[in-house]
Amino acid sequence: MKIISPASPSSIGVGGIRSRLEFLASVFAIECLTFAVMSNQLHLVLRSRADVAATWSDDEVARRWLRLFPPPPQQRRFSGDTDQARD
Repeated sequence: MKIISPASPSSIGVGGIRSRLEFLASVFAIECLTFAVMSNQLHLVLRSRADVAATWSDDEVARRWLRLFPPPPQQRRFSGDTDQARD
């Protein structure tokens, strides 16, 4: 899965870009303050939220990573139970 689609911003649409930015902001400790979509480029003004990320536990970081990069289907059956993965 790619973080940003290789297609041009105009082919995705402003609604698609907005929803993707909202998803990425929910995964990472960032705020999207504003953005501008042009025919062949995208401009973003982002705010890094180190204070928010500092409150995350290791498990929370792992959960957020898996929201962005879920494991392949054959590995998902082991994601909840480490004892089952050892058998």
